[in-house]
Amino acid sequence: MSENTIPELVANRLKEHGTRLLFQRRDGWSWKQITWLDFDREVKNIASFLMDGGFKTGDSAIIVSSNSLDAIATEIAIYHLGGVLVPLSQKEDLDKIKEVANNLKTKIIFIEDDTLLNSVVDSLNDIKNVEKIIFYTDVRIKHEQITNFKMVLKSGLMKRKKLHDELIKVSQSIGPDSVAAIFTDAEGNALRSDSENKKMRPDAVIKYPDKRSIIIDSKVSLNAFTRFSSSTDVEEQKTELGAHVQSVKNHKNAE
Repeated sequence: MSENTIPELVANRLKEHGTRLLFQRRDGWSWKQITWLDFDREVKNIASFLMDGGFKTGDSAIIVSSNSLDAIATEIAIYHLGGVLVPLSQKEDLDKIKEVANNLKTKIIFIEDDTLLNSVVDSLNDIKNVEKIIFYTDVRIKHEQITNFKMVLKSGLMKRKKLHDELIKVSQSIGPDSVAAIFTDAEGNALRSDSENKKMRPDAVIKYPDKRSIIIDSKVSLNAFTRFSSSTDVEEQKTELGAHVQSVKNHKNAE
């Protein structure tokens, strides 16, 4: 199965695991279980809301949030539409958010922190291209550009059936060279490589509580490792782990 893009990866995992448990999260005094199907529905609801609002391939969206389930689903929804994710820490100051939004002509900002939300709302006149701000908490703010995340899910659910075929068409049109995320410097400008002057896209960024981050940029194919980590069959795990080890050796010998 092809797994050259994030939508392909998610689609394959959905076929493999379907009703299997993916996440558990607190829901009052109990734990709510989230299956792969549940997660996929949330992703599709968010994507449907964004598509219906005019968000299209190449548009950028800023997410200022912790690594919550809703934020992760939002990221995957953006990837499904060929959008460009711009992740920012909740500890970023308002000026940095405004700089990034204006430099990248961002259309949508997702925010988790209540205080930051109020600050961004007060500064909307300074953010030129933002059409919508979506907040994850239950804070009530009456503003035509502000939408509660629960309303995003509800509205997306109602529009998903109508947009189903178009969502599939868009996600299938995304190529492995499509820009998925942009990381920025202190001034809010997109980081670029020195050799090719292209926007830099590391494979992963691990964030620590003390504001430090480790950027991981692997040149080795991780397809076999991904299949290994997702499989529950012992023999398949052995096969895929062996394939990953061989991939690392091939990369090392080619240097």
